[in-house]
Amino acid sequence: PTAKSQTGKGLIWTKLHGTQPLYDRKLTADEVRGRIERYWVPYHAAVADAYGELHGRFGCVYHIDCHSMRAEGNAYDPDGEVARPDFVVSDHDGKSCAPEFIDLVVAHLRGGGYDVSVNDPYKGAELTRRYSDPTEGRHSLQIEINRRLYMNEMTIEKSADYDSLKDHLSGLARAVCAYARSKSHG
Repeated sequence: PTAKSQTGKGLIWTKLHGTQPLYDRKLTADEVRGRIERYWVPYHAAVADAYGELHGRFGCVYHIDCHSMRAEGNAYDPDGEVARPDFVVSDHDGKSCAPEFIDLVVAHLRGGGYDVSVNDPYKGAELTRRYSDPTEGRHSLQIEINRRLYMNEMTIEKSADYDSLKDHLSGLARAVCAYARSKSHG
């Protein structure tokens, strides 16, 4: 058990935002086991295979795990009931990627005028932890994007700033690709 599993956000989510049950009953052990065997194991095998193939081909991997976060947290979130920054960029406190990789991403986002937090309130998720090893050229970071930047959370409609954000993130993708190419041997 972890703090995340206590709020219903563990291996299999059981609550939405830590408050609303997703199921009308407790899942059986067979249901949980089946989900792990049918989805979790094949998914992680595919990610590991892709990482291995790319690392073998290019000598390095630069991975960004993107997430969408609510504009404000709630009592069950690590940051509590506060307004969140535009972006949270995470590298497990310096453990999942080279400092220059996260610095590139943070500088690009801040250069666009965005409020960017590093490793607070999020440190990085399972993918960034599991598949990173900077000493072996496997770099992974997480980007949480505040939904208010691109949508109205109540109506699920694009915000007026959607196109501007899309253009800025496209520029970030180009910058990351150029950086990764400069580090690659393939």
